[in-house]
Amino acid sequence: MKWVVTAREMRNIDERTINKIGIPGAVLMERAGLQIVESCMSIFGSLTGKSVFVFCGKGNNGGDGFVVAREMKRRGADVTIFVFAEKNDLKGDALQNYSIVRKMGIPTDHVTSVSQINRVSDRCDIIIDALLGTGIRGEVTGIHNAAIAKINSMTGYVVSVDMPSGLNTDTGNFTGECVEADMTVTMGLVKRGQILYPGKMQIGVLNIADIGFPERAISPEKVKTFLIEKNDVLSFLPNRMPYYYKGDCGRVLIIGGSPGMTGAPVLTAQAALKAGAGMTLMGIPESLNPVIEQKLTETMTLPLPETEDGFLSLKAEKKIMDALLWADILAIGPGIGRDTETIELIHTVLGNADMPVVIDADGLFAIAKKPSILRKRKFNTVITPHLGEFSRLVSREDAAAVRDDRIELVRKSARRFQAVLLLKGAPTMISGPGGEVFINSTGNAGMATAGSGDVLTGIISGLIGQGAGLTEAAVSGAYLHGTAGDLAADEFGEISITAGDINDFVPYAFEDLFGRYKQNES
Repeated sequence: MKWVVTAREMRNIDERTINKIGIPGAVLMERAGLQIVESCMSIFGSLTGKSVFVFCGKGNNGGDGFVVAREMKRRGADVTIFVFAEKNDLKGDALQNYSIVRKMGIPTDHVTSVSQINRVSDRCDIIIDALLGTGIRGEVTGIHNAAIAKINSMTGYVVSVDMPSGLNTDTGNFTGECVEADMTVTMGLVKRGQILYPGKMQIGVLNIADIGFPERAISPEKVKTFLIEKNDVLSFLPNRMPYYYKGDCGRVLIIGGSPGMTGAPVLTAQAALKAGAGMTLMGIPESLNPVIEQKLTETMTLPLPETEDGFLSLKAEKKIMDALLWADILAIGPGIGRDTETIELIHTVLGNADMPVVIDADGLFAIAKKPSILRKRKFNTVITPHLGEFSRLVSREDAAAVRDDRIELVRKSARRFQAVLLLKGAPTMISGPGGEVFINSTGNAGMATAGSGDVLTGIISGLIGQGAGLTEAAVSGAYLHGTAGDLAADEFGEISITAGDINDFVPYAFEDLFGRYKQNES
C-alpha cells in the first residue's frame, strides 16, 4: 500500500529530509526535475525539436520547473520559460536554478500582467505547470488564475509538477481555475487531493517520483492514510486449503428482505458464495419464501414470522438466534425495510449476536436510532454506509460538508463506534477502531446503481466467513467489488452496468487478482 499525505505531512517530511537527514534541498529539486523529464520522455520519446513552455512560480515548485527547462534544453527541446514573479521574489534553490537557465540562454519572460499572458502562443508540444504546487488553500485569483486559464486553453500536453495548480492538496477541491493536467508527477508520496474527487479528474495520469525521501524522514510523521493496491489484497485473503469442505469455508446468515425488496438479499447471498463462502442461509419474511426460492438455487432459506404488512416481526427473534448458532457471520439489512417492529428486532439481534456482523442498508437506518449498540457489542462489526447513511449516523445534515472532510470523519467515527467503517463512494474508504484509513483504488461511475452495495455486503461477509479479519475483509471486499465493476464496465460500458453484472464479474475479479484473467477470453 502507498502512504497518502496531507500538505502539512509532506512539508514536514521534506523539512526532515533536508534538516535532520541532511539531503540538500537542491539535490531533491534536481531529482524532481529529472523525474519529470523522464516522465515526459516516456510519452514523447526523444525531446529533440519539441516546443516546451514552462510556467514557473516563485517557490520550490517553480524551482523544479527551472530544472525541467534546463534538462529539456539539454535534450534538444525548444524551451521557453514564463516566470510569474520578479527576480527579487526568487530565493534559495529556486533562485539558483533560475540563474542557471539564464546563463544557459534559455528564453525567460517575467510575466506581470494578464496582457502578457494573452500574447503567449496557444500552440506547443509540452506545457510544464510549475506554478503553485501543494501550497494552495483557497481560490486562485489574479495573474495566476489567468495563467491557469491560459494553460487550459492551449493545445500541448500538460504536465503538472507535484499538483495541478489551483488544486487543494488536502481536499481535492478547487475554486476558480485549476489546471487540467494530462499527467501529474508528484514528489515522493501520493497526496490526498490526487485521489479525492473532483481533484482526481484534474491530475490525468499520476506518476509518483522517487526523489529520495528516506523512510527515517517519513516514519516519524506516523501517516495513517493509505492507498490500497493489488498486492495488499492478495496478502489479506484467507487461505483455502485443498482438504477443506463447505463447512470450513464459512457459513453466512443473511437477514433481510421485505415486500418489493427481495432482490437485495438475493444479491448479497449470491455475492457471498462467489466470494468463496461455503454455505449461505437467508432469513426472510415467510410470505416471501416462494419468491426467494425461485430466485436462488444454492442458498438455503429460513422463513421467519412477519408483521401484517409483510416485514420481519419481533417473533422472528427465536429462529434467528437459533440460526446464529449455525452461522460464522451475520449480514443484516439488505432490503429489510424500516418497519418499527423490524427496527426493534434488529436492535435485539445485534445486542445478542456473539459473532462478527456486517450491517448495511436499512440495518444502518435502525442503528442510527440507537448507535450505542455498536459500542456495546463484544464482537466487532462492519458497517457499510453510503454518504447519506453516514451523514445520518454521525448526525450531520450537510452531506456535502461530510464529503469534504470524510477521511477524518471516517477515522473518528470508526473509533467512536468501535467498528470497521466502510464509507461507500468515489473513492470508497475504510477505517477500523485503530484509526488507519484505507482508500480503495478500483471502481467506476457505472457502479452507482441499485443493488451494488448489496453485492459488496455479500463479498465482505463471504470473506469474513472464510476467516479474514474484519478490516482486511472490508478492504479486500471493496477492492474486489470495484474490480468486478471495472471489468463489467470494460464489457458493457459504464452506463449499462447493473448490480447483477457486478456480481457476475466477481469470479473474474478474483482471477484478475491472481493474474489469471484474460479479457474477452472466448
